[in-house]
Amino acid sequence: MASQPPATADAARISVLLDLLEDTLTADQRAAIAAELTALRPAGVAPGDLITADLWNNMQSNINDLILRVAALEGASGEPQAPIIFRVEPAVVTVGSDMTVIGEHLTQRYLTDIDIGDARVNPALLKFGSSPSRMIFAAPGVTGATSSGIPVQIRVANDAGEATAAFVIRSGVAASLAANPGFTLTGVSPAGAMAMNTNHDFAFDLAITSSHAETFTITPLLSVTPAAGWTATVTNGGQVSVPVTGGTPVTRQVVVRVRTGSSGTGTLALRIQGNAFTNFSRDSQTFPVGVTQTPTPTSGPIQFQSPSVLGNQSQKTIRNGNIEILQSLISDATASASAKTIRLTVPLTIAETGQYNVTVAKSPTNANWTVTQTSGTALTQATASGLVASITATITADAANAANAELIVTVAKQGGTPTASLRLGLRAVAAF
Repeated sequence: MASQPPATADAARISVLLDLLEDTLTADQRAAIAAELTALRPAGVAPGDLITADLWNNMQSNINDLILRVAALEGASGEPQAPIIFRVEPAVVTVGSDMTVIGEHLTQRYLTDIDIGDARVNPALLKFGSSPSRMIFAAPGVTGATSSGIPVQIRVANDAGEATAAFVIRSGVAASLAANPGFTLTGVSPAGAMAMNTNHDFAFDLAITSSHAETFTITPLLSVTPAAGWTATVTNGGQVSVPVTGGTPVTRQVVVRVRTGSSGTGTLALRIQGNAFTNFSRDSQTFPVGVTQTPTPTSGPIQFQSPSVLGNQSQKTIRNGNIEILQSLISDATASASAKTIRLTVPLTIAETGQYNVTVAKSPTNANWTVTQTSGTALTQATASGLVASITATITADAANAANAELIVTVAKQGGTPTASLRLGLRAVAAF
């Protein structure tokens, strides 16, 4: 069988691509491609005429371009591919200004994470001009950024994989605040069991890093049943000022006065809210309270800090000691599995040297939540300066009506004590 001439072979390749895309392309897209094919026909060539090199090369170039465009349409309709980063522009980025990430497979609707240093960028905030080969967005505030710039890493991820690249970022006017707060209960006065109808002062140390100078508002979150007679207020005004910390935490003291009722048990947590950066809000872990109960200060070598979740905070968040996700998101058939996944980060510090085992579990074990620990199951604290680490996990609700459950993060020194646990509720809720 004689081989096909080049033009016929190219047409056959395009025909195969169009057949593969039969159920994917819209009628308008098929019409547009047909118009492109029509435009590729050489004009003014009669039988027996010689075809010039320019005409043939132009036609071949147009065919190649069309093949690439059809392939791009094919990729746009399929599953995501692992992102690739070629470079970041400009090479030195100023916080608050626009930056561009050049690469491949950067389609916005597939992106799950954009992390820069300790800051996060919501993929929904990509700007006009973004495409599968470039992401344009305002550079976020990064802890420790200086006027001369510091090296940072960008991480971009979708369900197929992730890519990283290094660049330099310098301080500027931030569109968002990067801060990491952690509350430690250092004491309760009076000590001992909490009495009914009595004031008890809870003293906390707030250890926090911040990318920018900010004044934070501290609000107590008291959840007690029965609630009658219980109140909680911050005695020192509820305002905490923090400078740029450069990655080294500063400590501020916060005192919360809890007034008990005649009965009741529950929890106390603290919410920290930015004033200049009003989008910044985090809740602490919960601390048990109750009439006849004895609060336990968290003064051991293992200290949990404020946990957080990635993604759209209007759909999944941590509130009042609970990890919450909207039932409507779980039921949304158009939402990707990644969008429905809760990515939890639990920062902690360990001050005592040794080997530590880490577990993340749910209770009850048969609750219809899927919990997967994504960080390591062991930590090594080898120096006297203290270990700073994070425990990460992914969590999904198996149904919109998933029963309430509890997540338990435990860190235990090998061979016995000390041991510390953090408990967070798992909730699928109708609204926040």
